[in-house]
Amino acid sequence: MQFLKIKVYRNNFIIYISSLLIICIILGASLCSMVINDQLQKNENATMNAFNRIEANLDLTENKIDNYILYLYSNKPLLRDFICFFGNNAETYLTNRLDSSDGTTQISSVLDDLQQFVFNNQFIVKQIAFQSPDHMNLMYFKENQGTSFQFSLPNNSTLLSENDISFGYVYSKELMNPQNITKPLGKIKFVINSEKTVAGSVNYGIGKVAVMSAKTSMYYPPVQDQKLKQDFQEIYAENNTRGKIQSGFLNTLYYNVYSSKAHGFKLVSTVSTYEIIDNNKPLFLLIVVGIFLIFALMFTVIAVFMTHDAKYLNRMLLTIGAAKSGNFKEFELGKRNDELRMIAQELNEMYAQLNRYIDTEYKLKLKQKDTEMKMLQRQVNPHFLYNTLEIIRSCALVNHDEQVADAISNLGAMFRDVVKSEDVITIGQELEILTRYLKIMEFKFSGSFYYQIDVPPEIRSLKTVKFWMQPLCENFFVHGYDKNCAFNLLIVSGTIEPDAYVIEIKNNGEKIEQNDLESINEQLRNGGEEPHGKIGLMNVCSRLRFFYDNHVAMTISNNPEAGVTISVRIEKENEHVSSADC
Repeated sequence: MQFLKIKVYRNNFIIYISSLLIICIILGASLCSMVINDQLQKNENATMNAFNRIEANLDLTENKIDNYILYLYSNKPLLRDFICFFGNNAETYLTNRLDSSDGTTQISSVLDDLQQFVFNNQFIVKQIAFQSPDHMNLMYFKENQGTSFQFSLPNNSTLLSENDISFGYVYSKELMNPQNITKPLGKIKFVINSEKTVAGSVNYGIGKVAVMSAKTSMYYPPVQDQKLKQDFQEIYAENNTRGKIQSGFLNTLYYNVYSSKAHGFKLVSTVSTYEIIDNNKPLFLLIVVGIFLIFALMFTVIAVFMTHDAKYLNRMLLTIGAAKSGNFKEFELGKRNDELRMIAQELNEMYAQLNRYIDTEYKLKLKQKDTEMKMLQRQVNPHFLYNTLEIIRSCALVNHDEQVADAISNLGAMFRDVVKSEDVITIGQELEILTRYLKIMEFKFSGSFYYQIDVPPEIRSLKTVKFWMQPLCENFFVHGYDKNCAFNLLIVSGTIEPDAYVIEIKNNGEKIEQNDLESINEQLRNGGEEPHGKIGLMNVCSRLRFFYDNHVAMTISNNPEAGVTISVRIEKENEHVSSADC
């Protein structure tokens, strides 16, 4: 976690982790919502299937009752017994049965037949009411307890309530008198056992289900929570088919309602988010663990990448810190291929340039110091040298030795021009310095040395650096002069070409070996160390190149007969460097 020490990475890390946390929360909430919606859909489907099964069971039972009524009307003996039972009390019913019997034929009993009907249908009917205009007779059916009767009950008896679903579903049939079909005989009411019809149809795993009527309700599984019962009653009173009730923090009660217009009841199912979560604990736990692992993995990946970048950046900062102390070490780029690598490459290039610049500046300053030292040494009381030479010249004149006096005069004048004149002079002034030197050499080698200078005025007016011709001529006296020859010649000439000025220094001394000549010219072209034994060649070439900005070339060649020629070619329209830089 080193990147936390770097502000830019710390801020980005906080943003990334916050965004990742929000994304994980949204993803987790979405997955949980999908699970909840899936369970709600399953709940809705289960409720619809349960409702359809209840309605189907009730329809089937009603069809069986309708078929039985048709059967009853089609069987005259049973119908006579039914009519006899329907409108009379028990005593009258039994008396009429005995009166109609001839003692030999068994009389059909509608009560036995109804009992058999209920038995055959597994006691789906728990009670039958025979309601005439005057009173009502009842039959009760209980498994393992047989059949019981009640006769001559008032019609307003509360034993039967069509709005009491918990007691049973009441199916009523209007009966007409078979002797006069326009005259109602009364009603027969079948009380269908709700427990047998509903309980087997409501196969529910989550939440609660209620079969509700206006008066009572049946809950599956049984509900003891009065708050939940109140919620069921509110749902029943509304006309919504589905909805939700907020029952606490993160706990919502969702409900579905199916209403039976044919049978007068409502099937209401409810399920809470708590029940969904409790029933799907492994799935929700898997979602939570999965989201946590994704968060931890992405957290680790972000931290690793940022740590990698931070280490790279820290190494760059350490390299920059080392550079502040003058240690320009190269930065190891590694295998990255991004902007940080580009910055590191630029940093290495900058360090290389700085090293080259410092190296160059250091060497230049050393040269400058050396030059300044030499200049200081050269400037130490130069008048002493001039005065001394003047004293020697005066002595030569007293002794009537004019040649020595002239030589001393030329030497003093040459020294004065070299020391006191400007660094940038004309070629004409440079030729004057060279002339004084050649006169001294003419005095030294009297009778065996001759020189000639032939340079046109246009070339003489060119600007140049001071004191470069004398070293070139001095090479002749060091390497090419023949003491045994009575005619040693040095010629300085100048020619003007269309694109350059050419100055040549020719002599008739010794030639240079061809291999050495090629090596010297190669070094003069490309720069290098001073050729062994050759006085000032590279020095002169370097000074001319600095001055003429590389618009100058110097070559050496052997003459056909004897000696060598040094050619200096200066391009026209060149721009030499300033005097101060020189």
